[in-house]
Amino acid sequence: KSFDDVSLINDETKLKDLFNQYPFLKEELIKINPEMKILNTPLARVMLPKATIKIMSERLNKPLDTIINEIKEIINTETKKLKSS
Repeated sequence: KSFDDVSLINDETKLKDLFNQYPFLKEELIKINPEMKILNTPLARVMLPKATIKIMSERLNKPLDTIINEIKEIINTETKKLKSS
């Protein structure tokens, strides 16, 4: 699944799909949210194929809208950097 238009990202978006399309996303999320280091654990690798943004929000006890906005902002910022280089 492609997310060239970040407005398509929602609570049911699979993290695996986002990380495949935007390889920088996981590390950038960890930089702004240290609690997201959970994404680098062995358990995360097992759960990632099924995990959605909604599940991540629940696990981190963080508002869904906040996480979605952070993801969109990272993608927009990093994509602009890549296009300008």
